Amino acid sequence: MIEKVIVKTAPTVEPISLNEARRQLRLDPGDDDDFLDIIIPKARDAVENFCNRFFTSQVVELVIEPGDSLTVNLGYPDLVSVDSFKYYDEDFTETTLGVSEYTFLSAFNAVRLDSSVVAYRYVVEVTTGAPVEFEGAKTAMLLMLNDLYEMRGTQVVGVSVTDNKSAVLHAWPYRVQLGV
Repeated sequence: MIEKVIVKTAPTVEPISLNEARRQLRLDPGDDDDFLDIIIPKARDAVENFCNRFFTSQVVELVIEPGDSLTVNLGYPDLVSVDSFKYYDEDFTETTLGVSEYTFLSAFNAVRLDSSVVAYRYVVEVTTGAPVEFEGAKTAMLLMLNDLYEMRGTQVVGVSVTDNKSAVLHAWPYRVQLGV
């Protein structure tokens, strides 16, 4: 089970360009560009968290609770590579496995260890990639961008807030690892 995701190298290219964001929000060039540069990654991050997957190329560390198997489920589709595999024992001693000590099973989003280890935590650094087609998720990001842009001012008390239903409907087909 994945306990935490830590971004090591943020994406250099966002799925939504500055021009697309301006068109979505009906802004002229130069209007709030600095703010848009801040909220575009936030909109992507919100949709990624909702869908339990990545829509950009970036390097992340996955902190995983070990199971009883030699196969470690990485939990995310569209992973390009496993860049390093470390584990911590009960004394929190770190051990890094060499590339010959595990196999990345990209079709299964998993790593197969060549021998069993007694571990308290696994920390796997991976490079993510965008799915081949994610137009609906991109639309959800644009709708989320609307919410982030419009709700940046004074907070109103006594109003219930819900998820953007249209964004949820567009992102829903891209969700993975929904659980029980």
